Amino acid sequence: MFRMFHVSKTKADQPEEWSTGKAKELYLEMEDQRLLEEMIRDDGEEPLDDWGIYKEIVAKPKHGKIRGLGDAMEPPNELCASSSSKSCTNGSCLEREKEIGELKQEVGTLKDGLADMKQLVQALIANVAPSLKMSIDKSWMQLKLSDPKYFNGVASFMEFAISHALDSDGKVRCPCRDDKNTYRFILTTVQRHLLYRGFMEDYIVWDKHGEKEDSDSSVTSDSENYNDSDISAGFDQCDDV
Repeated sequence: MFRMFHVSKTKADQPEEWSTGKAKELYLEMEDQRLLEEMIRDDGEEPLDDWGIYKEIVAKPKHGKIRGLGDAMEPPNELCASSSSKSCTNGSCLEREKEIGELKQEVGTLKDGLADMKQLVQALIANVAPSLKMSIDKSWMQLKLSDPKYFNGVASFMEFAISHALDSDGKVRCPCRDDKNTYRFILTTVQRHLLYRGFMEDYIVWDKHGEKEDSDSSVTSDSENYNDSDISAGFDQCDDV
């Protein structure tokens, strides 16, 4: 039992690790005592009193329980096992406290570095994200009118026009091949013209429908369609560590 509480599990090809050198010393002393009594014991005598050997070497009687030392036992002062003690001057305790302090310092350093990285990424997002969010995929404008992607593209254009260019009469300019933004029609008419006639050539920037000249009109990819709040949320989870 004593060995079980004071030896850490290791791989088969690695030596066993004791919690303290004192614990290993006590265990070996108990083993020597046990071998000695085994040698002098006569046949027919009662089995060896392991508990008596344990009490003689490890501790003296006292009320209470101590992990790995059994009931009603008190460990030697060298083991420093009293859980009620507020301070400990034993070497193993001081070493453990030092390790805990070093770990806390490392965690603090990592958190500081993470905070700096979070600020850097947020600054990059503030500069780059606006242009990405204004990016509009217009590759469908060159497709055949029978292509489903063209149909979906016209629907996205109509949504954009409604949000940015719808006048008080419920009309927008028609950018079909025939009208070329010269005339205004109701939404259903504009949509029908685009589906049956197609878009006018070279209408890359939809400036007649609210798009700004400096916006990105190139083809977008799925990798660009991210939300900067997702990145911030990832850093917030790390802050909880």
